[in-house]
Amino acid sequence: CRWDPISATLSGDERNNHLLMDLRADARRNHLKKLQEFDRKVDTVNFKDIKDDEEQTNYLFLKEYLRLEIKAMESFDIYEFPSHHLFGQHLMISQLPSINALRHRGDCRSFVHRLRAFDEQVNQMIEAFRDGMKSERTLHLNAVQSMIQQCQEQIVDHPEASVMYLMANARFRAVGGNVESLKKAIGECLIPAFRRLAKFLTEEYVLEARKEPGVWSLPDGENFYKGCLEYFTSLDITPEDVHALGLSEVQRITEKMLKVRKLLKDDHSSSNFEFVQALMEDPENFFSCSGEVLDRYQEILEIVDEKLSIF
Repeated sequence: CRWDPISATLSGDERNNHLLMDLRADARRNHLKKLQEFDRKVDTVNFKDIKDDEEQTNYLFLKEYLRLEIKAMESFDIYEFPSHHLFGQHLMISQLPSINALRHRGDCRSFVHRLRAFDEQVNQMIEAFRDGMKSERTLHLNAVQSMIQQCQEQIVDHPEASVMYLMANARFRAVGGNVESLKKAIGECLIPAFRRLAKFLTEEYVLEARKEPGVWSLPDGENFYKGCLEYFTSLDITPEDVHALGLSEVQRITEKMLKVRKLLKDDHSSSNFEFVQALMEDPENFFSCSGEVLDRYQEILEIVDEKLSIF
């Protein structure tokens, strides 16, 4: 889709292979509005009128997908965080040779167009970060420092020395792509954009970066965290619930490990960590063929299916 063209490319939709995501606040508001409008349209469908089991599943999946996407944009997927050190546009553009197919000259032209679009996208990124500085919605210091390093790794003196060129050059030549246009896009847009982003992060943004690592330190941080929980677990639970569940799971797993050690007649002279390391180094604990892997995977799926009712 046009909202997130790179994700669309990764999903096999190549209609917008020449575009990048629009990070402007207006674009986000428009996208959220469209999601909400589509969600209301889906609500007009009477589930009882859907007779096919597969179509019922598709309907329920779509409803849940829309609910969670709207929840994300209303809570933690905020405009002021256009990118970060683990995932974001500056990382996606770096992986473009692995994302965009280069099968013919048209693909090469789309690739170059997408590279050039990064120049404007960085302007949008900086604008969003600056708005975050005003509203005290900034990334944590460690995240910013990592981003600076990531940007600096892309800054070279000549396009031919860039990782982008080294990854794409041979593939361009193999299909008759315009290598000169590739060089120009890297030299005129990509490298300057990374240099501009690194300069902004180093000279301005890092000074306002959050010192407290927890998202609770953000304005409306509680809603941010709760949105993350619901989106990534699909459950309506509190942070306290998650913490309690984590503690109980640690206890459960520890007790299970002790049972395994007893079963193997271990003398308990080593720590749990050392015991696990020893198991990992024992060839007897590895699968001998792909069939064993698939059989074990099926067993795990059956265990998961049994536990789904808990949630």
